[in-house]
Amino acid sequence: MKSMDEYREMLSDRPVKWSPKDVDYRDCDAVGIRCLRCIHYYERSIDRFGVCEIMRPESDESVNPDYVCDFFTADGQGFPYRKAR
Repeated sequence: MKSMDEYREMLSDRPVKWSPKDVDYRDCDAVGIRCLRCIHYYERSIDRFGVCEIMRPESDESVNPDYVCDFFTADGQGFPYRKAR
């Protein structure tokens, strides 16, 4: 059985993710271009809680599947909202 100290250590090693502001996470009205269709988005089947590989919402809330960010990609190749530098 693992200890609470081991549990806390495991949680402290969570990967760093960008903030919603870093990626311009926002409501989206475009059909088909939203978190739900992005390869970075995952949803737990038991409770439909959404997570993103690159962004963590404030207070660890669920990622809204109808939102979008500048790193939206359906295939890992095209980034339609990514602004040129």
